Amino acid sequence: MHLQLQSCPARLSDDSATLCQLQVTPPLPYCAHHYREYCTLQEKARAAGREGDTVKELVNRRAADGLDTYTTLREIETAKEVAELYRGALDRQLEVGNELRVRFVCANATEAQDELEARRDGATELIRKLADRERVLGMEEKARSAAIELRSILSVPHKPFSCEQSAIVSASPERQCPTIKLTSERCTLMASAGQRLCMMHAVTHASISVIVRAMWKTMEVSRTDVARIGNGQDSVDNAKTVKGYICKVNDVVEELQRHQKTYSCRGEPTAPAIHDALVGDLRKRMVAAMLVLGELKGSQEYHLALRQGHVEVWASENLASVIKEGSAGLCAVFGGPVTIGAFVGGAALWARHAAGKNKSV
Repeated sequence: MHLQLQSCPARLSDDSATLCQLQVTPPLPYCAHHYREYCTLQEKARAAGREGDTVKELVNRRAADGLDTYTTLREIETAKEVAELYRGALDRQLEVGNELRVRFVCANATEAQDELEARRDGATELIRKLADRERVLGMEEKARSAAIELRSILSVPHKPFSCEQSAIVSASPERQCPTIKLTSERCTLMASAGQRLCMMHAVTHASISVIVRAMWKTMEVSRTDVARIGNGQDSVDNAKTVKGYICKVNDVVEELQRHQKTYSCRGEPTAPAIHDALVGDLRKRMVAAMLVLGELKGSQEYHLALRQGHVEVWASENLASVIKEGSAGLCAVFGGPVTIGAFVGGAALWARHAAGKNKSV
């Protein structure tokens, strides 16, 4: 009795349509060469399966927990690495399984492939969601860093205030004083040769500058109080301190604007840059103080703006309400309009008296 030998049913690796022509030696299902290749592929599939099984439960648990449980970039990066390991193992299983199904005609490979593809699609979707969460956390981290950097300006003393715009500017002849009076009319007096302001407004300019410097000193003291407030030190007194500082800064900004508008100090060649730098720095500090206030109150609106990177917009939008609520203004600091008026008015009277004594002025 002669055994009927059959050809190896394995397909050649370089041509999936061509079958191997070597004879099979029973009980092996393939020729010796392709049987070794078949066993190697089976072992690769099992190794990839074991690798996937080691992280499958962890991946499924992380998917079930929800992405909001990840609050740091390190956590999300670890979760994404695990999910990518799982998907990589599934990819290798699918690749080997597909080769077994096509070249070695494994009937059970098709059913296994469908399950593996479903699991891989699930892992891919999880990785996509983790990447989205990573982007969100990255934006939040950048926003927090930017907020911390902006807030750090409060630890730096204010730039000194100085305005000597009534000093001699040139040897030019007499010219009309540029001061805008309270009646919104321009001063009709003439400034002496080499002077920018008339004598009366040179005195009031100096008087108002003294007031602004006093406000500046009060504002600086308030800044040091705010700078000492740490994160999480929520209290009514701390919030009141921050609001007071914001209002003091706003008072100074408004007074600077009035001062410059009244005496046209920005008209000098170097004055606009100096003035704009001072006002810009003060406005930036108000926004920084609003961040401190937001941390103290811990409102959902503030934290949402922080996560979205819009915290400076939030601060600017809420600044007006804080100023309206707590600003006492310049009058409260220096005793009200009567005191200010008396101070400036007295200076003006002195200037008129001096001008009367010296007719040449």
